[in-house]
Amino acid sequence: MYLKSLRVTNYRAHKSTYVLFDRHLTLIGGPNESGKSTLVEAAHRVLFLKSRTSGEYQKNMVSLHTAEAPEVELKFCKDNHDYTIQKRFAGTRGTALLTSSNGLNLRNEEAEEKLAELLGIQVGRYTHDTWSHLWVWQGTSTSNLLTDEVSYQADLIQKLQRLGAAGLIQSDIDNRLKAKVLASFEAIFNKNESYKASSDVYKAEKNRDTCQEQRKLKQDRCQELTQAATQYDEADRQLREIVSQMDKQQKSLDKARQDHKLAAEKKQEQADRQRLLNEKQKQLTDIEESQLTYSQIQKEKKKAEKKLSELKSAHEIALQSLNGLQELIANLITKESQLHKQLRASRLQANITQATTQLENQQRELQRLEKLQEQIKAAEVEQLELRRRVGQIPALSPKNLQELNKLDKDVFEAETSLKAMAASVKLLQSDLPVTLNGETLSINTAYSLSTTTELTIGNSTRILISPGDGTSLAEAQHSLDQLKQRRLEKLDQLRVSSYEEAQALLGEQQDLIKNLKMIEEKLQDLDPVQVAKQLSDTFAREKRLRTETDRDSSTLVSLLESENIVLPELQPDETWQSRHETVELEQRELATQLSSHRTLLESTRDRIHKLDLESKDCERDLQIAQQKMEQLALKLGDSEQRAELITKLKQEIVIEQAELTQLQTALNELQSEQLDRLITRQEKSLQLLNQDKETAIATRAGANAKLRSDGSTDIYAELAAAESAYLFAQNEFELHQREALGIKLLKEIFDAEQQKLSDALSEPFVQRMKKYVQYFTGEMAKISFEITNKGFNELRIARPSDNHAQVDFDYLSGGAKEQIAAAARLAIAEVLASDSSDGLPIIFDDAFSYTDSRRLDALPLMIEHAIDAGLQIIIVTCNPLQYAALGATTVPLTRQ
Repeated sequence: MYLKSLRVTNYRAHKSTYVLFDRHLTLIGGPNESGKSTLVEAAHRVLFLKSRTSGEYQKNMVSLHTAEAPEVELKFCKDNHDYTIQKRFAGTRGTALLTSSNGLNLRNEEAEEKLAELLGIQVGRYTHDTWSHLWVWQGTSTSNLLTDEVSYQADLIQKLQRLGAAGLIQSDIDNRLKAKVLASFEAIFNKNESYKASSDVYKAEKNRDTCQEQRKLKQDRCQELTQAATQYDEADRQLREIVSQMDKQQKSLDKARQDHKLAAEKKQEQADRQRLLNEKQKQLTDIEESQLTYSQIQKEKKKAEKKLSELKSAHEIALQSLNGLQELIANLITKESQLHKQLRASRLQANITQATTQLENQQRELQRLEKLQEQIKAAEVEQLELRRRVGQIPALSPKNLQELNKLDKDVFEAETSLKAMAASVKLLQSDLPVTLNGETLSINTAYSLSTTTELTIGNSTRILISPGDGTSLAEAQHSLDQLKQRRLEKLDQLRVSSYEEAQALLGEQQDLIKNLKMIEEKLQDLDPVQVAKQLSDTFAREKRLRTETDRDSSTLVSLLESENIVLPELQPDETWQSRHETVELEQRELATQLSSHRTLLESTRDRIHKLDLESKDCERDLQIAQQKMEQLALKLGDSEQRAELITKLKQEIVIEQAELTQLQTALNELQSEQLDRLITRQEKSLQLLNQDKETAIATRAGANAKLRSDGSTDIYAELAAAESAYLFAQNEFELHQREALGIKLLKEIFDAEQQKLSDALSEPFVQRMKKYVQYFTGEMAKISFEITNKGFNELRIARPSDNHAQVDFDYLSGGAKEQIAAAARLAIAEVLASDSSDGLPIIFDDAFSYTDSRRLDALPLMIEHAIDAGLQIIIVTCNPLQYAALGATTVPLTRQ
């Protein structure tokens, strides 16, 4: 089978697209969103999706440009006959038509069943994976179809048997023997080839392990008793050594404690003499410091007296400056009051002038808005009239008109068909009156008979005429009556008498709606709500401005009269606002001067206050200095007494320092600093020796108890019996183990034979696949997989670049997966088409996105090999230049 052409109409982004496929190689190229994958999908669904499918599949095909149902037409050749499948995907109203060059003409279900028979599939639920070994969807180029796809495998295995392995069939006795070996293997081994718990070898192994544990227990017990005797002797020896060492340590500790007591007495005497020395040194220091303090206080008193005189002079100068500032500030305050009155009057006059101008602007805006409101009211009246007229017309739509027109055409076609099927009677000449169902016949007038009709000639002759002997005419008449009834119901529903009246009313309705829309747009442009709001706001502003103007005028008159203010005339280029700004500037300058002088006044006051505080502090310091000098004079006495006392203290300090030196020499000889650490270390050593003594006593007692309790039986006889039982169990386990290994070996032999059969069966496919793989890899790659009763197992590749190590397909890189998967698809298609003259089509939709440019250079060679094998290749890509070397028939697509 190969594809010849594809026509897609009203299918998603495609309005109408036609593709003519080359018998060998076609390249469909175009940018993203140009509908390439959609074409591939349409071809797949016209082959495998039923035309009357509804739900998500049908919704996904709906056109983006029209409400018409999607239609797909595919022409293909199979067994030297041309077929055309046409499908209209319209849910339950979908249609299918299958025609062929050998006279085949089938519709709907018959067409679907025949198409499935030609394709070799079952008619059933549509799946995206149907023919996935030939249809490489975008994003699936790296899938392992040998294990992921099973729909084609039965046919593939059948073809492989005919190609190379039809004679490799195992005999019945081989199969029975293999089944027997497999049953024995499964009775002994788990899936991980460990022993089953119910097998004899497992039980023998467990018995051997139990005997081994018993032997180990006896060996351990014998060893424990030997160790206990050794431990007793060692513990008794250690105990004697520890007691001797403890006596030596105790004598050394007693001597260290005596030396520590003597050193403590020396340290106490040293501390007492040091305290006395410190007191004498402190007394000497206090006398010398008091003399120095007395001299410093005298100097500070003289400085304070000088500073007090300077402060009093500065205080008098600051008072004179304060009086001058107070007089200047009073004058500025008076001038500020006068400017404030003038400023208020000028501000009121400026406000009145500005408000008058704003009032005139608001009055003009008010007039404009009132005219807009009149236009809005006229448009609203016209809008109400148009809505009333539209409401009087029956609710019609183009769809209603289309349905009514279709009913008229269906009635006309049914009447025409009925007339063609019905009988006809024409009166040529008669002397007697002739009637047809009571209606008198006219000469040379034909009357159609679609039902059983009574013909009367004269008064005595009655003839019953039946136009046909089947049910087709009656069914046609019944269908016509139903169509007329549906048309009548539709006319009643739309409240019209005919299609022409509905057409006229719809035209009138559309004109009224158009005019109504124009009025609504006009109203929208006028914005009635905004105009009404603006009118209300403008009226409120006009009223507020009028009130503010009257109020400011009244306030200005009262101010001028009460304060005796006369407003000067304005200069030619001056306004009341500029006059107000001039007065306001003058007032700000005056306020700045006043603020500056007030700040200076406060600063002067602060300085006077600070001078007062400093004077008081200085007087207080003089008083305190006088008191300290008097106290020090009483304490120190006269100069002769102070000199004798200082000499005496210095002599006593020298004597005490000599005594402290002798005491320190004695302490150094006793090494007092190390006595504490020595005593602590010896006490800790005695404690550790005591612990070792207790441990040795406990160890000796434990070993003695062990010898007395466990030495009552012959442990060596028990050990010999356990050893004999273990050897017997080991021999029994080895016997069962040899039997199990024999069964395992037989199974491996049968598995190897099965692998040989599988290799022979898969050899035609492997040889074809290797040829395709070599175009990409440039090396001899070994390909292997096993065919089982469940299908194929994991595909494995062995390449020279990998040191011929087998690599599972899933561990390959993305580019290698694409190349191996493409080779596998071409090999499968070649095997499946081996007994067909038409070959098979393979569609690649962006299937080499991971493959580098170097290996893409080998793509033409692989494609040529597939074409020579009779396959049809269709490549869909967004980068046609990448495949320019193929020399393919190119179908360019653009965004629609």
